[in-house]
Amino acid sequence: AMESKDLYHELVELANDPKIQIRLAAMQQLSNVSDDPEARILLRETNIIECFAKLVGKTPHLQISRAVLPCLINLSQDDYFVVQMIRYQLVPRLVSCIFGKERVPVKLYILLLSNITISKQGSSQLLQIGDPLFGYHVRKLLKLLPKDKEAYAWISNIISNVTQLKEGRELLLEPSKLIIKDLLPYLNDDNLTKRCGIIRAIRNCLFDMSFHQMLIDELDIISRLLLPLRGQESYSDEITSSLPEILKLPSNQPREEHKECRKLLVECLVLLTSSRYAREIMKTTQIYNIIHDFDSVEEEEDIKEHILTLVNLLMEPEDEDEDDVNPIDIMNQKYSGGNMDDIKATDETMENDMGESFIEEVESKHFLNEKDECGKPIEVI
Repeated sequence: AMESKDLYHELVELANDPKIQIRLAAMQQLSNVSDDPEARILLRETNIIECFAKLVGKTPHLQISRAVLPCLINLSQDDYFVVQMIRYQLVPRLVSCIFGKERVPVKLYILLLSNITISKQGSSQLLQIGDPLFGYHVRKLLKLLPKDKEAYAWISNIISNVTQLKEGRELLLEPSKLIIKDLLPYLNDDNLTKRCGIIRAIRNCLFDMSFHQMLIDELDIISRLLLPLRGQESYSDEITSSLPEILKLPSNQPREEHKECRKLLVECLVLLTSSRYAREIMKTTQIYNIIHDFDSVEEEEDIKEHILTLVNLLMEPEDEDEDDVNPIDIMNQKYSGGNMDDIKATDETMENDMGESFIEEVESKHFLNEKDECGKPIEVI
């Protein structure tokens, strides 16, 4: 271990060598070991981040950039290095690089920014909290989301990351701009990464109950969330007349195919039921029928549990004294036993099955730690 430690110190020093070939060889060696957790522990004792961060977007040598970025992406698995990256102002530098004209694949910059913003400090730096230009970087990145380039789909994960912070949610929900409105079409996007990241961002925004009524009245958020779960079933004229406009006709699209997206969509609906206004809208528009048909074809048990929670909340009689419910309490509810066909509007036994409070999970590393295309801390090997 001591030999390795000395070797890593020497390699970091050589990464500053005046001779380009020596620098490049050292950087490539460091990049090769950066995916090894044990090596990352030893690299903590070097100044590798200080050395590499200043090269991002500043070097004219394409090969150096191509060695530095994968190394930084691998190191961003480790919170210790993320703190260093934030200290050396890597976040604003990465935003500049994403919009630069370098030949380096833009995806590398976006993936690194995505990993750094998993941390609250990284998201805070990207949001420019406390700066007169608050939100400028995020709004700029959002303009890339509609573009077809595959790399830009990962920006959706960055957006979901910044919504772990109150300031990030307020940026998207600010009534005069209503940025979240521009995100709703991505609920049905063909790109899974984009779809999943945006649904997660919307889910995080729904923890702020004060915006529920505005989202329902101005953006028809309930219908927009239900549309990907709406099947091709037809309903009686009586039911159809009560359904929201965009849900009246059988869907011409298949139901959402990806498990994580379906789970997030149902969580969004559950979160909305924390406000009485949303519950009453859901009841009067008879969306129960769509939820029931969705449940009948859903095979994933954890999603079916969320559906059961949703239906219980909709079928319980309203308490005259209680208007709203804490959304964290809602997400911590788990109704045990029974199924949708024999559900009764009675007080079910609820248990906290989540360990720590759900919002804690949301505000730490929930955003990119899945093991599929919906995003995890990216490791370049």
